[in-house]
Amino acid sequence: YYPSCWQTAQQTKAEHSDIHGFSTIADIMTALNPFSGWLWVHAVKAQILAREAGVLIYGRHSHPPMLIPGGIGTDLSVGESLFTQYMYRLTTLTAMAKVVIAAWMDLANFLIDNCDYQYQGLTYSAPTYISSYGFESPELYSSLGESYDEIYKNYDSLAQTASEGPQTVFRATIVRNGELLSKSFIDLNVGQLEFVNSSYYHDWAHITSPFTETDPLGNKLAWGLTESDGTPLYMYHPWNKTTIPNPQAMNFMDKYSWDAEPRLSWKDGTMWPYETGPWARLHAVAHYHPNSPIVKNGKISITLPTISEIPSWLPSGSMAEWTVEWEPPNYSTTLSRILGRAVDIAAAVFTAWDNLQYGLELFMKNQTSPKTSRPWKQPSFSLGVGQFEVPRGTVRHWIVNKNYSIANYQYHAPTTANVSPRDNRCNGPWCINGQAIGAFEMSVINTKVMEEVPPDQWVGYDFVRAIRSFDPCLVCAAHFEIKGKVNRSIDHLITPVCNT
Repeated sequence: YYPSCWQTAQQTKAEHSDIHGFSTIADIMTALNPFSGWLWVHAVKAQILAREAGVLIYGRHSHPPMLIPGGIGTDLSVGESLFTQYMYRLTTLTAMAKVVIAAWMDLANFLIDNCDYQYQGLTYSAPTYISSYGFESPELYSSLGESYDEIYKNYDSLAQTASEGPQTVFRATIVRNGELLSKSFIDLNVGQLEFVNSSYYHDWAHITSPFTETDPLGNKLAWGLTESDGTPLYMYHPWNKTTIPNPQAMNFMDKYSWDAEPRLSWKDGTMWPYETGPWARLHAVAHYHPNSPIVKNGKISITLPTISEIPSWLPSGSMAEWTVEWEPPNYSTTLSRILGRAVDIAAAVFTAWDNLQYGLELFMKNQTSPKTSRPWKQPSFSLGVGQFEVPRGTVRHWIVNKNYSIANYQYHAPTTANVSPRDNRCNGPWCINGQAIGAFEMSVINTKVMEEVPPDQWVGYDFVRAIRSFDPCLVCAAHFEIKGKVNRSIDHLITPVCNT
């Protein structure tokens, strides 16, 4: 932190000190110091607890081997012990969540009020994102049908009619330039395209054949739109994509990234880049899903329960019930993304408690004859698409099965969209000089240097913060290179922190 900001922080009382135990904002700042700060050290400890909780049920974390088609292969002969051990860890994690959320709320509000940081790292002038907000209900998903086309056909109607409690389905949200375009999963799939104009790949559209021109309902992919040369845009849908690496020297006027260029197209012929992440997820919930159990009066409102017993290393203030409230702003900035991630922890805790109760009910009901799967026939040809929310945002998968085997598989991590390099495939007022620019680049463009030293001493903290606010995993990977030398690098990693 910069001298003037630090001096003010030393004199500013922390609003939620009764929860996190830090007297001043400076105490919170110090607690975030890598390797030595209280928050940093105990966040690692909490992460270990969370992994242990996952291992109890899934056998390993990440990449759990006990998740199998049709259910979970965990031996439930000791199920009561598994649930008890899981609940013990969840109580500690709930208390720690209160500490982390309260600390970040105090720090973010301070930086906005005192350090001119409110609009640092702004992406787009109006919300432009996708979200797949929701939770999982095996029963509801099982009711969609038996065949892939039947499941696809019924998804939107189920999402529109199912309750919005924790045991429900994912709901798509497409927002462009502040306007809600659709809450249809089918629209989100049909309009998805991926290009490689600025990426280290060969364009496949003219050298491969499509697997499909339509979705299972007969909707033309990319709405039937074509390029100026007549190339149908459905060739750029993930179902038809072929990944052909084309490594070469970095050239910012041509190709400069290993990431591809996800774009959304719409029925009116427009095309644009977009972002995703916890801020987008919670903005979508608060503004467009008012019946969600985590929404009250247009705000995120989540009550974290009382914890009767905590480890000695946690502050006593983390035991009391606390209602986390946050109104996601209509812009994505460095701080709104960080706050979104903090508040999203509360949503995860809320869901974990609900799922624990639900799991216990199923376990007690089916101890002797648990139902884990249902009959399923493998089709000779099928199309698959799935959406899911992970900590970094919306993740999506596409698969084509042909002759009983996988013919094509494509994947969009949240970072695939956010780090997307720029290209000229953009039209509409959200474009900049006719260019589509990804969220990472936009956040850097809209970040000003706040360092209080001469330019030759700048180290780029503000830019690094803007990028890392999208994805904490980039703490392991984002470095500045000065005069051919690495200025900052990771020397030792205590625990694996980067997972999909």
